[in-house]
Amino acid sequence: DTGRDMALTLGRRLCGLKVAEVAQAVGLRNYGVATTSVKRCEGRLAHDRAERERRQQRREWFNCEI
Repeated sequence: DTGRDMALTLGRRLCGLKVAEVAQAVGLRNYGVATTSVKRCEGRLAHDRAERERRQQRREWFNCEI
């Protein structure tokens, strides 16, 4: 789920939360799933222009720096 991946990644980057904390915040019992989701999202951000544009849009919504 790309939305969940982005939410987890933003939680890590914007809030400075640990993976286990982000996983708990979104109701995941296994923080390994959160780790995989964050890595998957970061990979998409590195290689997919449209994904970077979506991240930029969300950053503007939250009015913050990533």
